[in-house]
Amino acid sequence: MKFYELQIGHKFTFDGKIWGKEFIVIAKEPTSVTIEQLGTGETTVVHSKRKKYTYEVSLMDNKEPLYFDEIETELLTKILQEAYWLSSERGEPETNRTAINALYKKIKG
Repeated sequence: MKFYELQIGHKFTFDGKIWGKEFIVIAKEPTSVTIEQLGTGETTVVHSKRKKYTYEVSLMDNKEPLYFDEIETELLTKILQEAYWLSSERGEPETNRTAINALYKKIKG
C-alpha cells in the first residue's frame, strides 16, 4: 500500500529503509498527511511533493484482545466440539485436533 492511500486512524510502518518505527495517521488533507510516531508522540506533516509521500507502507494489526460474553463463549465451544468430532471422524491428522484444543483453551481461558 502507498503512503498516500492511508486513512485517518490507520496504524502503519514504512517498508524499506525506515522500517521499524510505528506511526498513526492523525490528519489527512488533499496534499498532505499528518502522522504521529507512536513511540515518541512526534508529529510530522508529509506534503505530496516529498518522496516519503509515495513510499510503500504496511498496515499494523490491531492486537487488542477479544472478549466474549457467556452466550458467545458457549456457541464457540459447541462449534469447536463439532469441529473436533468431525476431524476425528474424517481421520484427519492429530495436529488438527491439537490446534482445535489450543483454540478452545484460548477461548475458555
